[in-house]
Amino acid sequence: MVANLLSHCDLFAAGIARSGAYNRTLTPFGFQSEERSYWEAPEVYYTMSPFMHADKMKTPLLLIHGEVTDGDIDIFDREKVFIDRVLIPLQSDLPELKIVLEHITTSDAVQFIREAGDTIGATITVHHLMINRNAMFDGGIRPHMYCLPIAKRERHRLALRAAAVSGDPHFFLGTDSAPHLTQDKESACGCAGIFTAPVALELYAQVFDEEQALDKLEGFASLHGPLFYSRPANIETVTLTRSTWQPPSKLSAGGNDCVEVFCPEGSLRWRYER
Repeated sequence: MVANLLSHCDLFAAGIARSGAYNRTLTPFGFQSEERSYWEAPEVYYTMSPFMHADKMKTPLLLIHGEVTDGDIDIFDREKVFIDRVLIPLQSDLPELKIVLEHITTSDAVQFIREAGDTIGATITVHHLMINRNAMFDGGIRPHMYCLPIAKRERHRLALRAAAVSGDPHFFLGTDSAPHLTQDKESACGCAGIFTAPVALELYAQVFDEEQALDKLEGFASLHGPLFYSRPANIETVTLTRSTWQPPSKLSAGGNDCVEVFCPEGSLRWRYER
């Protein structure tokens, strides 16, 4: 699907397929249920398969969640170890490759991005700007505060906030919003992820307001990303107004299923005018 989107539309400049992707030139990605072979339906395969339109993929980009997964590495150290063990050598070997370190969580990543040059950027989630690792253990286990990359110490949260509001174009918005069902979060092996999508812009505005940096919000949310990807910025606008309100704590997912909405204070001080 990643290759299909890159080949067949102009909306995306980058993509990554982490698993299940092979050089199957006769497989029209996004159409794997097709039972006919290439020889039986050549027009369908030619139209669908991204490998028939590979000339449209011109700029290599690597978008990654930067953590090692070795069991012997402490979960709170995995981002720093990834930078030292993987990312620094990768940048040395491929200095022209543009890389986005998605959803950074540490002061180590902030420092690396600031010193790495123009080929490396990073996204920051709003929940990593608002909570530290204590939120997962506040009076007991709080599964709705559990995400990956996992929240870190307070000093890391403060470093992320400073980077986000700095105006540095190498840092931009990335929500990593994950709408896991409540029953899947509140289980013996709960899913990692925090659902921020319904209130993400309002929460970002609140953070930037707290840091007295509302003038930097538009760049972080709307301009730095397109600049890094060499894409035109969106000319449409949205309006955020200062208004205290209480968003729904849950959203229905059909039947008895629901999804918890992230709002650590219970109310918001900004509202997106839809």
